[in-house]
Amino acid sequence: MNACRAAVRVCAVIGLCALSSDAWAQRETGPFGNLFGSQPGGDVNQSLSLRWSAYGGRDDVLRDRAQDLAAIDDRYRTSGDYGGLSGQVAYTRGAADNRFSLFGSTNARAYGAQHDIPMPTFSTGTAFNTAAGKRTLLRGTLSASFAPYLQLAPYITADSETGPFSFGSAVATGRSLAWGGDFGVTHHLSARTTLTMDGGWQRGQFARAAASENRTARGRVTQNLAAGFGVHAGYGYQDARFPFGGTPAVTTLHNLDLGVDFSRALSFSRHTRLSFGTGSSIAGTTLGSSQYFMTGQATLEQGIGRTWAASAAYNRSSHYTQGFRDLLFLDAFTAGLGGQIAPRVQLSNTVSCSFGTVGLGATAPSIGSYTGSTRLAIALSRRVALSASYTYYHYDTPLGASTLPGISGQLNRQAFMIGLNGLIPFINDVRPRRDSR
Repeated sequence: MNACRAAVRVCAVIGLCALSSDAWAQRETGPFGNLFGSQPGGDVNQSLSLRWSAYGGRDDVLRDRAQDLAAIDDRYRTSGDYGGLSGQVAYTRGAADNRFSLFGSTNARAYGAQHDIPMPTFSTGTAFNTAAGKRTLLRGTLSASFAPYLQLAPYITADSETGPFSFGSAVATGRSLAWGGDFGVTHHLSARTTLTMDGGWQRGQFARAAASENRTARGRVTQNLAAGFGVHAGYGYQDARFPFGGTPAVTTLHNLDLGVDFSRALSFSRHTRLSFGTGSSIAGTTLGSSQYFMTGQATLEQGIGRTWAASAAYNRSSHYTQGFRDLLFLDAFTAGLGGQIAPRVQLSNTVSCSFGTVGLGATAPSIGSYTGSTRLAIALSRRVALSASYTYYHYDTPLGASTLPGISGQLNRQAFMIGLNGLIPFINDVRPRRDSR
């Protein structure tokens, strides 16, 4: 609860609350729709684009007495200036139930306080979905990434389950690798009943730390009872291996996915949408301990005028996150507000907090974090924007809970960044959207 009270103070400093990415995406119009590749009124049949950014900024560690006492060998406690270039090439072909996409990105960043990071980051991935008959859809993703430095921002938000590594966060020298994939199938048993099955595997390797991996398999049956309302029943299995000290520690997670799903505009306002869902899980270890955990999420979105939207979200979840050596049980909150303050000026802000435990049992150590950010973007043309952002985050995690080397239990950090962002569409084949009626 201390983390949430601190998040309120962050909100007061920033002055505005967060806009969820889904809410803003639904209302992104004007020059920013063209700038970031939105194509209202049609379906993209084939596209090839390059997104680029040139930026500079500064990270500052905000020290206090508690942090000084906790810091023994924390490589992330380095303030300094940085600058860099980034680019992402993305290709997409197909629409609706048959689509293939491929992307590759790189980011070269130089730090004034750390001169021994000469290599850029790289990431690549592919995704597909394809119809296998009239009622069956197949889908899958593969991805891999490499970074010459470790990024640290161990906060979890309500609209994104995990976010341990983030752009503009604290860094320390040391290479990191991550790769994985997932595949699934969706089959419509009837007009109202859907069967979904999927599985996946992820692995992470950090410098001077043992690799961790987790596997997932799950199935779910969803029954729609009315427009925007249904029930579901399913089962999911996950296991994670944390090989520390020569002994692989295995944690298993059994998701008894029983609950309801609701998502519709409220009757008193077509600009207000509420969605929520419920579930449950049972986690256990090879040593025999177990814990029951209720899960769920809820989101409230409110459109304001033509280009503004507000949102609030809550997420209660249990899952694995790279960078931690055990299962996380978390409650997370996010609130938001954002939109266009002028025809060519966009403002978006974020504030969120999370708290929970690392591992099982009543004596499991607690973890808490909160973050706030604000971003202003000015469209210089249909394809180029000037942006400035400020981010502040705090985390408080037990010593020894992370797989990353040299981390103490607390960190307060702020980051300033300014840059140019652009989009170059090499191929943009859009076909008119069909009327489903």
